[in-house]
Amino acid sequence: CRNANDPPRVDIGFCRSDGTGFLSEQPEDQLERWDLPRDNGSHLVIEWRADRRVCGRNVTSYWVDVRTSLPVLNLFVGMFGSFPQDICSPTGSKARDAVALDEHNSKGSSCERYEMFCTSIKRTTSFAIPAALVHMTRLDVEVTVRGYGSHARPGDFASKVPASWWCHKYR
Repeated sequence: CRNANDPPRVDIGFCRSDGTGFLSEQPEDQLERWDLPRDNGSHLVIEWRADRRVCGRNVTSYWVDVRTSLPVLNLFVGMFGSFPQDICSPTGSKARDAVALDEHNSKGSSCERYEMFCTSIKRTTSFAIPAALVHMTRLDVEVTVRGYGSHARPGDFASKVPASWWCHKYR
């Protein structure tokens, strides 16, 4: 059992939208503005707010991709299915199913419209830390997880613009 004084099991940082770098600050082009994820002993907990650029807009696509620094080890991500995954797929997504949202401060789904005043809503997301992820970081393997897609004005799918939602790394 872990306590608050234990060292973190994984080192967590942000990355550029293309997946490069290991940064302490989130790049400005990413539209879901995260605090660095924290390890609570069983889950990574992320507090975040949407950027003003997506307030009142529909999420038209939301993809999650996972890669490791050793391509042969990308097979480990198979436990969550193949990547990238369409989080908005009506048939479901293992990555979406692995994430818990704070029911009181959430728009309910990554694929719904953002509220008009979305920057005022602080959200909390968490997911269980897979043992395989902890094991990979002990082997000096870096794991990059990116969220990207597009957003558009309500009722105007043709106005969609590409979006980088977030990018973070574990090592």
